[in-house]
This record gives sequence, C-alpha cells and structure tokens, in this order.
Amino acid sequence: MIAIGKALRTALLGLIAFAVAQPAAAQDAEKPNIVVIFVDDMAWGDMSANGAGAWIETPHLDALAASGIRFTDGYAASAVCGPSRVGLLTGVYPARLGVWWNPDTTKAEMPESQPLMPQLMRANGYDTAVIGKWNLANEARSVADTVIGPMIWGGVYHPGEDGSYEGVGYGWGAGGHASGHWIAEDEDGEYLTDWLTRGAVSYIDGHRGEKPFFMYLAYNAPHSPIEASARYREQVSHLPTQPMQFYAAMLLAVDDGVGEVRAALERRGMTENTLVFFISDNGPATDGFRGWPEDWPETQLGVTGSLSGHKGELREGGIRVPFVASWPARIPAGQVNAFPVTTVDLYRTFEDMFGLSEPYGELADGNSLLPLLTGQANELPSRDIYWQKRICRKNGKCVDSAAVRHGNFKLLYEDGGEPQFFDLAADPGESADVSAQYANRFRNMTGRYAEWKAALPEPNGDKAKK
Repeated sequence: MIAIGKALRTALLGLIAFAVAQPAAAQDAEKPNIVVIFVDDMAWGDMSANGAGAWIETPHLDALAASGIRFTDGYAASAVCGPSRVGLLTGVYPARLGVWWNPDTTKAEMPESQPLMPQLMRANGYDTAVIGKWNLANEARSVADTVIGPMIWGGVYHPGEDGSYEGVGYGWGAGGHASGHWIAEDEDGEYLTDWLTRGAVSYIDGHRGEKPFFMYLAYNAPHSPIEASARYREQVSHLPTQPMQFYAAMLLAVDDGVGEVRAALERRGMTENTLVFFISDNGPATDGFRGWPEDWPETQLGVTGSLSGHKGELREGGIRVPFVASWPARIPAGQVNAFPVTTVDLYRTFEDMFGLSEPYGELADGNSLLPLLTGQANELPSRDIYWQKRICRKNGKCVDSAAVRHGNFKLLYEDGGEPQFFDLAADPGESADVSAQYANRFRNMTGRYAEWKAALPEPNGDKAKK
C-alpha cells in the first residue's frame, strides 16, 4: 500500500494553512487561478478520451478535456522524469541546461536568468503551492526555502528497497519544510495519491485573500512501484493480468483526484476563472519492478495506441502524452487540436497571459499557446521541437539519441545510429523511413539539428566526472 505517515500528514496540512495565510496584495480581476497537474509515466492512451482501445475509463479526465481543449500531439520535454520536469518548470529544453538524462538532473544548477515557474508566478502576484514530486534537485530544503516559498512539500521519488512505498523516512529543512522522499506507512496510513489530492483540495478550500493562486500538483502515480488501493482494484478486476489491474487502479486514483480538485474549485466558485492543465511527464515504463512476484511479466503496462516506443525512448510512445487544458472563461469547450505542442510552451504561455512587456525568463524556448487555447488560431507558425538524450554505460561508453519534430515530420536518431525520418501524419508508429522521399526536408532538418546540438553544453553528469 502506498501510504503516508500520520505525523507528516499533520505537519503538511499545517503548511497548507501557512501557505494560504500570507498577506495578500490587490489582484488583477482578469488573472486566473492556475493549476498544473503533472502525472508520472502515464501513457498517451491511458486517458480514454484519446481512444487507444478504450481499455480503461477515465471520466474525470474526459470531462476536463471536454470542457476545454485536448491536444492530440502534446509532448513532454523528455522521455524520463527529471529532464521532463526541468523543461516544464524552466520553459527551456533541458539539454540546453546540461540536463540530457536523469543523472544530470540532480547536478543541475538552474541559471538565475531563468527563474523557475513558481518564481514567475510569485513575481506576478500569485500565491504558490507545490504538492508532490519535485525531482529537480536532491537538496529539497534549499529548493523549498529559496525557490518555491510557502508551500506544501510532499516530495516523493525513491521507493524502499523492497519495491514498496514504505521505507526511507523524511527530514525537515530550514523553515519547516519536509524534505524527504518516500514516507514509511503507519497504522493510520493513507494512500499516497489520495493524500496528495487531499492536500490540493485543502489548499483550494482554505485559499483566502485577493491574490490568485498557482498550484503545481505532481502525482507520482502511475510510476512504479505498482501498488493500488483495494477499492480501485475491484473496479478493474476484468483486466486479464494482475499487473494491469494494479496499474489501471493507480490511474483510477489519479482520475478521481482530478475530479476532486475540480469539485473543490466548483464549491469555491472558482471554476470559471481557473486554468487547469493535465499532462504526463513521459510515456509508460516497460521494465519489471522491484518487489513484483516472480510470475509477473516484465511488460509495458500503459497503452500507447498506434504509437511505437515507451518511457526512455524518443519514439512517439515515449514522449507524446495526455495533454489537456480547461479554462471556461477563455477556452471554448470541446476543442481537439493536432498542432504539436510541448510542456516547454507553458512558461511562455503564462508570460503572455500576464502581458509582460519583456520575458521574465531570458532563456525560455517555448511559444505561447494562448492563441490555440482561446480558439483565436488552430495552429502557430511551424517550429522545431527538440529532444536530446545521452546514456552512459558502466564501461564509460556514452551513446546519444535525439529527435526533432517540425510540422508533421520527425527526425530521429536512436542509440548513436543513422538518422531516420518519418511522416507522423501518415505513420504515427514510425515504421517507414521517408528520408529519400523528402530529401530536401530531411537534409534541412538534419542541418538545423546539427547546429542546435553544437551549441549545447555538455551534460551535467559528464562534467561531474571530471
């Protein structure tokens, strides 16, 4: 059972009260509340609105999408957790900050010229709440005190060695912020997804004052270990394998959490002027998990539909994710948009919403999605979207992978191999290389990528070895 200890729950609920009780300044009536819900390892087809076989029903996510816009070609900034969060929270392609893969994340120092998203929000008159997985740095206490400000800290990442969510305990940073990771279960334990949802709902219910709020709600689910509450497992007992049942039950807990957050907004009369994003950090994991029974298969659990690949790969299944937004005051309901967008775009979107005359973050790479969200445009000017990866083996050998999307075309380098070129409109499964058919386009994209890569700093993990 994924569980949270009673003492920590009590302390963190106190932090909620601290976060909402800060002195308020006059609020611009046009500024919405903003909620960014970021889940972990959820596949593109794990939201039933994306229609990948309808293997599971996610009614609350479907309702969220129906109330606003669903991007069919929405992307995470990376195929793994840490760099993906760097891209979201900085608005910068993570490789441009030296974060090429997970080992680089904890060694990264974010430049002062590119404040993180909570800092952008506070600078523009928002109260901020961060709930759940952080994963930008191991030193949680310095992050909490200098970057996030008044917050709820439920930072979670490392499971216990036995593969369960019980294990390593927690500590406290300066200012009273809990800085630990997986929290040991006690006799009054609470399922982790439910606990994070309860923290979010408590924050919304308790929010007072004239400032709008920004909430970053980062669920750890459905990341391994695959553990689920019995009440959800009963709802998916029809699925053919026990691992699939557990995984689906984790998704149902997230779906219910989204429903509870939206219900809290409705109770407070905040629904109309609250912008809610729901996005996954990457595609589904495919490897076996510690603590599984020996007869459980090592298999991909999430559903990617016609997309190939999974977490850790730069094929579509590894980076294309559920990506929806709702803001009833500004976003027309029922939109479905196939223009390629990325989590890197959120930072520039918020700057645009605030009407900033100059960018708050000097390095941010994304484009504002506001014209797409509000229905003013169905597409933006075409641009390149970049992904970069480096895996270093124990023998010291490193292998690079990369991807670039421009319009419907995608350039893919896998594990140091030759470039491949795909027309995603005709071939979302990336099965047929069309580099010969589109030779000029292929040559131009490989040239632009070579220039972009040449300007990248070396990965932080490589620098740490010197």
